[in-house]
Amino acid sequence: MVVHHPRLAWDAARLFAASLESEPVYGWLGGELGRVFGPAYAGALAESRARLWASERPDARQVEAGLWRARLDDLLDAHPELVPAVRDLIGAGLVRLAQAPPPLVPVRAPAAPRVIELGRLD
Repeated sequence: MVVHHPRLAWDAARLFAASLESEPVYGWLGGELGRVFGPAYAGALAESRARLWASERPDARQVEAGLWRARLDDLLDAHPELVPAVRDLIGAGLVRLAQAPPPLVPVRAPAAPRVIELGRLD
């Protein structure tokens, strides 16, 4: 079977980003990432969650998904034998997300208007 690594990485990245807002799915996924890919990946998920909750960007979830897509695409290119593990994580994660309580959504302050000072170049 031919697997399109960028598509698989994107599907997993979207799941990972969605899991950041669901306490039970986040906890499960962190454990699975540590078990399957090593502690660095579980740590990266924790860092993603911290960035998501600290961010004031309305697109923070999409930014985290993009970071995960690149990380997973590189992983799958270097280790194509991990394709089944990633596919299994996606399947199990989607089931867990569907059964999870509504996600916790970080409260973000509305973006403040920005003033452009034309006399300043820095």
